[in-house]
Amino acid sequence: MYRSNMLSLCETSNSLLFKNRAASLVLLTVTLVLFLQATAFTWTKKPPNPIFGILGKNVTLEWNFTLNSARVLDYFVLEKRTVNDKWLKKVVKYDETGILFFESFVKSVVILQNGTTSFMLLNLTKEDEGLYCCDVTTKASGGGKNGENYRECTQLTILVSPTIAAISPDQTINETDDVTLSCQAKGIPSPTITWLKADDEKRNLSSSSELSLKNINRDQDAPPLIDYVSNNATVNETGSIILFCNTTANPQLNITWDFLSGPNPMNLAKGTTLTLANVNRNQAGTYRCKAENGAKANATANIHVTVNCE
Repeated sequence: MYRSNMLSLCETSNSLLFKNRAASLVLLTVTLVLFLQATAFTWTKKPPNPIFGILGKNVTLEWNFTLNSARVLDYFVLEKRTVNDKWLKKVVKYDETGILFFESFVKSVVILQNGTTSFMLLNLTKEDEGLYCCDVTTKASGGGKNGENYRECTQLTILVSPTIAAISPDQTINETDDVTLSCQAKGIPSPTITWLKADDEKRNLSSSSELSLKNINRDQDAPPLIDYVSNNATVNETGSIILFCNTTANPQLNITWDFLSGPNPMNLAKGTTLTLANVNRNQAGTYRCKAENGAKANATANIHVTVNCE
């Protein structure tokens, strides 16, 4: 066991926060207020029971109590019991002589004082889960050894943020085939799995670990996709050129061509090809292929045409 009479002070204006501490903290605060009252000892604040902390995050456990003038604090102890422990184990003790850290907790607990007495459990892990008790012993203000003991406990449960442990790889299948997709997640408590389509996240497809799709066809709401378009091209004046724009979508889509250069864009034609014959210098510029099928988004692609003039 190690004993210290010095309490370290937090460097920030808020005694419960550490700007430069990378470790996750579990913060337990015990505040002592002395004033006259009929009851010798009263708990004025207790943490929820159970209380939940997130792995890698902070959680605060706080007990407040008051004493009347007939009683004074003798000592208080933070105790802990995990599922593997038969009895409560002392973590740290505070009395008039100073702070006593019990050996097995020396590297995992710090204590500071800045108007209140605070225990901080460092590097919150799954092993920090367990029952935590604030054990307060008082004695008569006039002296004597007849102490009175008061204890309040709370169960700390460590929650683990959900992560996807395994998911089906990308797949290519034929229309009318069936496919089953799998998604395995882990976390505490067990995560809820929801399947959504990327372009329609408001529609819940399944709430289980598997998504079965039967007699598959192309989604009726799928936006168009331009899978091939002509490269930028150069043509001699008076020459001819054909521009291509191939697309896929379901339902079938409308393809239009616009000329974007000049003061006002012009709609030129419809279809997968645009033919420019007997080209002149005024036709140099940017041409846009636009595909639309009533879905939420359109597909566009630009082709720049350069005209060589003699």
